Amino acid sequence: MIKEIFDNLGDLAGVDNNNKDKKSAEILLKVKNMITDRHVVNNCLKSMLEKWWADCLPPIIDNFNTFSDDLKKSIIDINHFKCNLHVLVNLGSQAEIALKGWAKAIILRNTFDWGVASTPDFIRATTKLCVPGADQKSGYGFLFETYLKSCVPPVKLHMSTFYGHRINILFSMTAAVCYHNDQIKDFLSTYFEEKSSNKLVSCVSHYVNNKVYVAGCRALSIIDKLLTGPLWKQIESTKHILDLSMWLTFGNFLDAFSRDSSDLLKGTILFPEFTKQDEIFDRLFSVQDEQLNILTAEALQILCTNFMIVVSRQLVDYLPGGKFSIDSSPNFEKLKENSITVSPTNIDSERDFANLDRLRREKPNANTIALEGIILFTNNKTLNWLDNLDADKKTAVFKMARENAPKMLQHYKEQKHILQQKHIEILQKKKDEAISKQQRKNDEIIKIKEDIDTY
Repeated sequence: MIKEIFDNLGDLAGVDNNNKDKKSAEILLKVKNMITDRHVVNNCLKSMLEKWWADCLPPIIDNFNTFSDDLKKSIIDINHFKCNLHVLVNLGSQAEIALKGWAKAIILRNTFDWGVASTPDFIRATTKLCVPGADQKSGYGFLFETYLKSCVPPVKLHMSTFYGHRINILFSMTAAVCYHNDQIKDFLSTYFEEKSSNKLVSCVSHYVNNKVYVAGCRALSIIDKLLTGPLWKQIESTKHILDLSMWLTFGNFLDAFSRDSSDLLKGTILFPEFTKQDEIFDRLFSVQDEQLNILTAEALQILCTNFMIVVSRQLVDYLPGGKFSIDSSPNFEKLKENSITVSPTNIDSERDFANLDRLRREKPNANTIALEGIILFTNNKTLNWLDNLDADKKTAVFKMARENAPKMLQHYKEQKHILQQKHIEILQKKKDEAISKQQRKNDEIIKIKEDIDTY
């Protein structure tokens, strides 16, 4: 698919077929940097791009095949950067695993039939129950919001749904649930029976009255206010991806807090410029319950220990000894200059897919090329560009667009047909595998039957 995109660009830029291939190669060779999420499959994408580079270079660069292997590698190598915000996503995933294991070790008997739950389950269930529109079947979001407004003084609802959010959502929603914990407890005890037939109500009631889950909730809230929340703001405020020098500091904090989390429990501010001190922050560090404080400290140490694994694994390129570290990169200033156009995050592409998801719901009958056009028209600010053209140039642009539109639609139909054929091949392969597997089972059954008859 990516190769086809470059071929299409070459087709638009080239005059004839031979020139088209050369133009495609020239466009491909302009790619010196790439930024992806942190999925391991993207390493294969980098290798594939570098292989295409190696195939494209000989016709473009004279005597390329006579270059030394080291020189070839330096020319072909692509700087593979990775989105920094995805570290926060992966910290959330690791937190779920860590807190589930911690709860399983502490809680000897759980009232749920489906096994040991965890703090993240607590957070998701609570937002479904207490956020308006989050769960139309079992939730009481509008009633809970009215209850908060009837309090003296009125309380603002800080919770939202998980839908449509991803970065740091587990931590920030945990902080909101922790802030509303006493109000949720009062709401449930006042307006619902102790053993409600609504399983969501019973579930949340169990969570808010269990100190293990509340401690896990508070630990994640503290992490949000002192670590991941400020980290998110720092990442988004950074102009250059190589200016993110806080990962080593962040790792050192985790190392210290994995042994002693008392500073976190006290509310020691680690990133003053990026820490938001609001009513949620104040509520977190005003707890006087000694048992809850002990459990929270334990949960914090477990979380920090688990986070160290994620940081050491996924940020190795930015830590001392890594290829993007200022201390170990052989030519850091040149690397920084070459990567000046690389964003610290891939949040723009995440938004593109969010827009695509929204457009698919709003325009279910629109084809892919139409939705793609809407997104690109918005991102490229095409309307502003057209408004700044003089009348003759604008007329020429519209004429070119009208002439090229049928060709683009025809190409889209051809690509769609090719994609359908690929899907048919995949389905046929799966069908053959299923038949083969069933045949092997039948052969085994026949053999077993023959062995039984023999004896």
